[in-house]
Amino acid sequence: MSRSAGGRTLRATALAAAGAGSFIAASPSARAEVAPLSLREPEVGGTPPAAEEPPPRRLDPAWRVQIQPSAWFVAPSGTLRMPISAGSGGGAFTTEGDAVAVERMNLDSTRLMPAGELHINSERWRFALSGAAFGIEREGTVADSSFRLGSVQVDAGDAMDVSFELTTVELSGGCRVWGYDFTAASEHPENAVDAACRVYALLGARFYDFSFDLTNRDGGASTGADQFFGEPIAGARVEFDIARDFSLTLQLTGGGFADSDRSSFSVDIVAGFEWRPFENVGVRIGYRQLAFDLADGDGPEEFEYDGRLAGLLAGVTIRF
Repeated sequence: MSRSAGGRTLRATALAAAGAGSFIAASPSARAEVAPLSLREPEVGGTPPAAEEPPPRRLDPAWRVQIQPSAWFVAPSGTLRMPISAGSGGGAFTTEGDAVAVERMNLDSTRLMPAGELHINSERWRFALSGAAFGIEREGTVADSSFRLGSVQVDAGDAMDVSFELTTVELSGGCRVWGYDFTAASEHPENAVDAACRVYALLGARFYDFSFDLTNRDGGASTGADQFFGEPIAGARVEFDIARDFSLTLQLTGGGFADSDRSSFSVDIVAGFEWRPFENVGVRIGYRQLAFDLADGDGPEEFEYDGRLAGLLAGVTIRF
């Protein structure tokens, strides 16, 4: 059975995002960095003065470890397809079920969920570990339209018990491939904007742990799935520091993996703004959208979740 059009689009976008990160890493012109330059003419008839120490480079962040606990105001979307042999409804059908939108099972409620990031910086290198989770349970929720999920037939007005959990974890390493210190590069540093920009090429891996259960109280049939997926990812991260108290970040990664009839593809974009009222403590707000296509099996026995998690992020930053 061919994958959904949304899944094919997502695969293409994921490969494009990953290719962009690889291009940045391989481009020789992207590796140039602007370093401060200090020259002084020796005094006539005197001893040349000692060389001046250059100012600290803004391109190398002063912090080494950064922790960012956050709350993600997020809602799921997309479509879910289940194998006909899953659960207790097997045997009644021999053809594949519907690709059911999560909102038809009343799972699209926006909720405040935990998320977090750990960053380790060493000059031009950085490493990160991040994770997020979403979970929702509906007991006795009423279907507003008819559908068949795997081998479970649900009619309009039927009461359902539904459980949905998704956890994502990401590991990545990055190398700074371009940087620009506005003050150091200026002929008149006293008049320059106190700002610095850094671009990192990223490589890593993303993992998904998905659990789902649905029971039709009226029909008595049930279906469910427990799936784990992993994929390599590549992308880029841009950081822009302003006046040492404010930062803007944008990170884009894409990934994918396919093995026989099992595959996963994704695109993840995170944008954020941070204000640091204290040197090592800040507050941040941003937005994240993670789009993915997770599939296992084929034909009537296929599991597929072509989904999205999207919403606002808010949290704190602690550096040391």
